[in-house]
Amino acid sequence: MLKVVISVIIIFGFSFTFWSLIGLLRFIIEFILKKINFSKNGNGAVITQVKPNLVDNYQPGIFEVAVVMAAHNEQSVINDSLEALEKIIPPHNVFVANDGSLDKTGEIARAYGANVLDIYPKRGKAGALAAALEHFNIYDQYKYVVFIDADTRLRADYLANGMPLFKDDKIAAVAGYARSQWKNNIFIAYRCRVWLIIQTFFRFGMSWKYTNVNMIVPGFASMYRTRVLRQINIAKQGLVIEDFNMTFELQKKKLGKIAHYPSITGYTQDPDTFKSYCHQIKRWNLGFWQTVKANGVWSSFFWLNLIIYLAEIILVGFVMLIFPIFILYFILAIIFNSYGLITADKLAAAYVMLDWFLILFIFDYFYTIITAIVNRRPALLFYGPTMLFFRWLDAYYLFTGFFLTYTTTSSGVWTPPKRWQSAERQAV
Repeated sequence: MLKVVISVIIIFGFSFTFWSLIGLLRFIIEFILKKINFSKNGNGAVITQVKPNLVDNYQPGIFEVAVVMAAHNEQSVINDSLEALEKIIPPHNVFVANDGSLDKTGEIARAYGANVLDIYPKRGKAGALAAALEHFNIYDQYKYVVFIDADTRLRADYLANGMPLFKDDKIAAVAGYARSQWKNNIFIAYRCRVWLIIQTFFRFGMSWKYTNVNMIVPGFASMYRTRVLRQINIAKQGLVIEDFNMTFELQKKKLGKIAHYPSITGYTQDPDTFKSYCHQIKRWNLGFWQTVKANGVWSSFFWLNLIIYLAEIILVGFVMLIFPIFILYFILAIIFNSYGLITADKLAAAYVMLDWFLILFIFDYFYTIITAIVNRRPALLFYGPTMLFFRWLDAYYLFTGFFLTYTTTSSGVWTPPKRWQSAERQAV
């Protein structure tokens, strides 16, 4: 049994295995406690709580929520995002920071009924969000802020499922659960898998109230108490993205805990081309390393987990990065062997490398199978064999981002990824 456990840890990684087990423990305990609570009501009868319609029952001073969105040239997608918001919150509670747009982004937001701040010249996403919070005096007028991207479509029960978590005064922020707006595309397929692995096998366990080491409250759909936001430098100079730094500051300053549940869902539009995918992950990795550098090290369970996580992703990333060398070695060994130009020992070593690759491929494809089942997307199985290439690409930008952190500076000015029009609005 011990050998099996050790093998699983080696194959899947310590962090993945550990946080998956913690997440499973959390699920079991919370499920059992829920059942116990039900049994105390009416001789074990299950009582269903009817959730009110938040728009019809909205009263300023009771449900004090502002939605803040930064947008730059987003006319192709912002209307869909605003329509989704209309189902859960009144338009006058929506604030759009129109950051230097040259299209009809601001015009569309005003027609919807949102409060719009036109910013010229553009300041970048973080700067735009900070400007909107100050300009509309959101810190004083609202108790909670929801940050969303212009391509985000919040599910109709997003607030109904998320807001009750703030009844616990220790909760400072709620991390939304990302789901991809589906498109039969290799890049979307891979991102679907990434979201499932990160959120189900890492973030769920990391966000348990007994652990609280979540490293990011994603800016595409997140909620904060405004009293917490006052103490966070949203537009910290020199950073290319804001959400990593906001989370690190929240953890460093011990401002509260981060909640995360799959039911608090937002659908995001992921890159669907090679160029836009590379641009995004380059930006994400650079932003992550910049945040680590900017916040430094402090004594905490958060940093202990971060050190282990960093060591693991660096090691795995390095292995993924050099793996093509081993594949090339195997191919050359077969070619040279056909001409009698290689020894038996070297040929045997080449086949050992092939075995490693096959084992890696099988376990990597296992992730794809899980994603296809959970999301009910058989098409993902077709794209599964290509996923190792994306893992190599992610590893490349992991190290590229690290070196860029110490060789470049960032102004924060942004260029959002190219958006695509989706005829199919169903998401995974």
